[in-house]
Amino acid sequence: MPQLAYFLLYVVVRLFALLPFFVLYLLSDILYLIVYKLIGYRKKVVRKNLKHSFPSFSQQQLLKIEKEFYHHFCDLFVETIKLSSMSTETIKQRFSVTNMEVVEKLFAQGKSCISLSGHYGNWEWSAAYGLYIKPPAKALFLYKQVKNQAFDKLIQTLRQRFSVECIEKDFALRKMLQYKKQGVATFTGFLADQTPTARNIHYWTQFMNQDTPVFDGAERIARSMSYALLYIDVRKIKRGFYELTLIPMSDDVSATTEFEMTEQYVRLLEQTIQRNPSYYLWTHRRWKHKRTQPTTSNIE
Repeated sequence: MPQLAYFLLYVVVRLFALLPFFVLYLLSDILYLIVYKLIGYRKKVVRKNLKHSFPSFSQQQLLKIEKEFYHHFCDLFVETIKLSSMSTETIKQRFSVTNMEVVEKLFAQGKSCISLSGHYGNWEWSAAYGLYIKPPAKALFLYKQVKNQAFDKLIQTLRQRFSVECIEKDFALRKMLQYKKQGVATFTGFLADQTPTARNIHYWTQFMNQDTPVFDGAERIARSMSYALLYIDVRKIKRGFYELTLIPMSDDVSATTEFEMTEQYVRLLEQTIQRNPSYYLWTHRRWKHKRTQPTTSNIE
């Protein structure tokens, strides 16, 4: 049954993906009216997140960000669908990497690396960084499995179209160790702004003016495996066009203090969001956990 559901879902997505971009964006504009104006999808969550993240902003400023976010959110939907039909040339034109030489230099030094990014811009298209990784090096992308098997398989099919190997987060360390033993350099992407489960919270900090538990797994893996850490800074140039820049964080995480890199990542992501808040995923219940330990400690 899941196989049949996946097949039907993929056929529908593939048919829509054959439409040109201008038609898909017209559909996105219609979808905006339905999602934002008619249904009000997670509007309370978005407004709460924006209000707490930008306490000094006026109601008019917050409303502007809110509307622009929902427009972008609907664009993300049609852009993700378009992944199933986009050529290598098209994705490279629309999602460019400005400085891949940073990774090539690390590979030349015999180092693998982990990149940290957030749900900003178009994180589904960002899997196209695999096109810039030259064999025999491998491009890996960590993901969290969703409950719907058909939808989960569809998303992985779309992400893996451009030379990226998707790995479920619970198997990440095993796969990375496997490639390390084989002497294969890897570039592994982490969407590190995921909310950790309550039992896996090890670090709290201030993020977007709010007390926030932060996923620290990427730093721990980089430290244990002597991998370099990079931050992915994404800019939306215009509708349907993005630019990715790699910012070196550390090529020797073992020389840093515990949580130093996690804190640096949070500050870099915050800068990206503040540059243009409309392109962050505000529908996510990012701040659902509350700290139970005294605020004088960063560790729970």
